[in-house]
Amino acid sequence: MREDWLQTKLVNPRTNEGKPQTEALKYARELFEAFGMEDPRFSGAVVVGSTMKGYGLESSDIDVVPIYYEIPRRRWIPKREHFPGIIEPAAWEDDIYTFLEDLDKFQKRFKTEREQGGKKNFDIDMDPDSVNLTHYLGIDSLGKVSIAKNNLLPAMFAQLSFPIMETKNPNAIMPMEKVLSAIREAVTKLDNEEKRRLLENIRVELSDLSRGSFNKYSGRIGSTVDKKQYVEARWKMLQQRLKSKFGLFTETEN
Repeated sequence: MREDWLQTKLVNPRTNEGKPQTEALKYARELFEAFGMEDPRFSGAVVVGSTMKGYGLESSDIDVVPIYYEIPRRRWIPKREHFPGIIEPAAWEDDIYTFLEDLDKFQKRFKTEREQGGKKNFDIDMDPDSVNLTHYLGIDSLGKVSIAKNNLLPAMFAQLSFPIMETKNPNAIMPMEKVLSAIREAVTKLDNEEKRRLLENIRVELSDLSRGSFNKYSGRIGSTVDKKQYVEARWKMLQQRLKSKFGLFTETEN
């Protein structure tokens, strides 16, 4: 395997032709910065697709994982007629989540305003594995944020190891720094065996993702590496990021 960026960079925001993805990432930052200032539930967004992995096309969608904090609420549904003569009575509907719907509406409005101003738009593909932090984090009576061991999920580490476009809203419900601090603190409480198992699960998660992305990488770059070398290179880079960002490593790796 030749010594190139694949061996040294987990994140490489360039196209398959080596051009910086400056315009696409600027668009994403402006979108999420504007949305974050409008919606305090938004914590941040992670660009996880080919845009950040060195083989995206200039026309590629920008694959993003939205991170947010939304508590479900009740909604009053008025009486309505589904079919002629079939009336459903008014009622309360429980466990309503609207964040992703609201984000989609905002994105459409954002694109319309840019089009009217003669600005270029990009397509944002929201990952279905978006992260609602209420499912993972706990907040005590003093406002301290924590995360339980069993909520340290492999996919979470794989996603958050990429750069995060954090909200700049001072009234955000759950700023990303609180989230990352809670994860780092939880990691310090793991013993060496627990860390080893977590790292192995993250490796499996990454391997599955990397095998899927290898075909695009190889087809667009004309790579000389094989699939095994590609997966191993990605894992080596991710291990370094997990250690520096979360303090996640085993004693034998230190």
